[in-house]
Amino acid sequence: MNRALKTKMGIALLFMGLTLFGAKASAVTFNVSDAAEFQAALTTAGSNGGDDEIVLAPGTYGGNFKYTAGESAALNIRAGGDGEERAVLDGELRAYVLKIVPGCYRVDLSLERMDIINGKSEEAGGGLAFVSEDGAFSAILECDSQSGETQVQQESKSSLTLKKVVLKNNYAKDGAGLKANGLSLADISETTFLGNGYYINPSLAVNNPGGSGAAHLDIQADRFIFDSNVLAEVGLPYGGEIPSVGSYLFNVAIVLGLGDRASFGVEGCDSRSVIKGNNFEGIGSTSVARQGAATSYTQEVIPHRNILSVNGNDCTEVTNNKFKSLEGGRIELTAGKVSGNSFENIVLTQGLSFSGPNSEIVDNTFENFGFPNSSVSWASDLGSQFEGAVIALSFGGPMSTDSRGNIARNSFRNIKGSVQLDGSVNLVGNVFFNLEDRCSVTLQGNSLEVRNNSVGRSSESGFCISVSELPNAEVEVVNNIVWPLPNTTGGIDIERIGYGLQSTLKNNIYQTASELWDVSEGNIQADPGFFDTETGDLHVVEGSIAINAGIEDGFFTSSDLDIDGNARVLDGALDIGAFERSVAALHPADTNGDSTISGSEFEAYNSAWRNNEIWSVAPETIPVDFVTRAGYLLQKGGAYKNIGVGRPATWVPVND
Repeated sequence: MNRALKTKMGIALLFMGLTLFGAKASAVTFNVSDAAEFQAALTTAGSNGGDDEIVLAPGTYGGNFKYTAGESAALNIRAGGDGEERAVLDGELRAYVLKIVPGCYRVDLSLERMDIINGKSEEAGGGLAFVSEDGAFSAILECDSQSGETQVQQESKSSLTLKKVVLKNNYAKDGAGLKANGLSLADISETTFLGNGYYINPSLAVNNPGGSGAAHLDIQADRFIFDSNVLAEVGLPYGGEIPSVGSYLFNVAIVLGLGDRASFGVEGCDSRSVIKGNNFEGIGSTSVARQGAATSYTQEVIPHRNILSVNGNDCTEVTNNKFKSLEGGRIELTAGKVSGNSFENIVLTQGLSFSGPNSEIVDNTFENFGFPNSSVSWASDLGSQFEGAVIALSFGGPMSTDSRGNIARNSFRNIKGSVQLDGSVNLVGNVFFNLEDRCSVTLQGNSLEVRNNSVGRSSESGFCISVSELPNAEVEVVNNIVWPLPNTTGGIDIERIGYGLQSTLKNNIYQTASELWDVSEGNIQADPGFFDTETGDLHVVEGSIAINAGIEDGFFTSSDLDIDGNARVLDGALDIGAFERSVAALHPADTNGDSTISGSEFEAYNSAWRNNEIWSVAPETIPVDFVTRAGYLLQKGGAYKNIGVGRPATWVPVND
């Protein structure tokens, strides 16, 4: 082939390439294998006339990468390979790792199977920044200076999708792991946030951190899908001098804010925000030290003031999450429904607060809550506890008559403080064990329905019904057990403070109660027979006076369940307290239902537990004590019975 022909073919190929990248309807896939190619693809994709996909060959890409939108489009960035291989974007502690600048355009960004590490920024977003150049997303209405065509393109906001992404060891003054504002949707799943910390510019004259911004992430979106993510330790700060004792670095570790739909009263819930199946663990004052981070910090310096802020609305659900070993100022959850979550080993200076005028707080467990001990220096800097309540639930305020909270089937155990409810509420079927404050539970509202709860009291009062400033308050306390734990002397099990319009105390089991209720009848002052007050199992034993002694009066329906998941009415009558005594449930390892654990059944159950497999019978995630109980029953001959108490202790050998 002669030189002239080669030149003509080269020009033709170049023309074809330019045509492809300039075509308005084109969707382009870039296959890249190094940092220079990646940045070139981002630059081209910003204004090539269509949606784009960038496929990164597995490996490490060192640099600080930027996409600036010149049009509204979708951008999908993912690792190539066999589906398990990953790409690593390494900011090399020089600047942000990946910055997306939407300006006044809509950018639908999707990232999958990549690690974003070692970012460092004096602005917002050390790992991933999805913001305008000045650090704040420009809302559509702020783009009046743009052309009319741009206005048409920007009729809706940008969106962000992360799947199987790791944001780790990034540093910034806000959103060290991730900062994104002004989104229509944030869809984040199977993503890990770890070791993201505060950046202190060592050249500044004053290096004491300002205590603003968020550590792992700060997202403002109209809707969230936040599913199956891991959020762990906040990193120690990078650079600068060590802060003074008692200082905190970030204002909050995690912010999930619902932008334009943050107010309650939203009509309908066609699109819900869901925060589910996430693991929030180890976020506290003992932070992780990473490359470039300070290493001499102690528990005297806390890396964040507050742990978590969810600013939701009626259409927000927080469900089936695990909150464990957390330390800080407070956790704030504003949502329409909070259900199926576990809160364990949490240390707070200002408590855990739920709010929303018509919120449902159902089927959650709260265990081992407390305040920092006096030896922890950061505690005083973060503010003091509020009125002793370590868990506070607010439903429109005590005077409200047009809103109502529903608190049902929750378990509160070993709380070094009280539970405080503010507003009209249904408090139904909950367990309270060993809450240490003057009142275990304080309720204040214009309409209070307190039914079928079980309280093992270790404080001065069990229930405190406060209506002293609510002359129109109506209170019903029915079918509850409130009984002092061993070694608890004196006090009042059920205390009413003040006088409302109508107060009813009916069919409860207690030792002492305040006087002058408008209606007081059917109450029993005799030991209910709790099964095990050492471990906090407030089921009642066989022959208890609580069994089949409740009154129904139309409150419960046939579909209502107790805290164990049993029908609320068994044997034709209602029990007093949170538990409906049932002896019918089989051990989940007993797959053939013959009330005997065989060797093969135990091996199958034990194998599923060892391999973290989902079991076909609830609980689907197998607890270790269920496995050991099955082994114990097998050792005793296999045959067992159900004695109607807490699981797995309820299953005992037939000869016991």
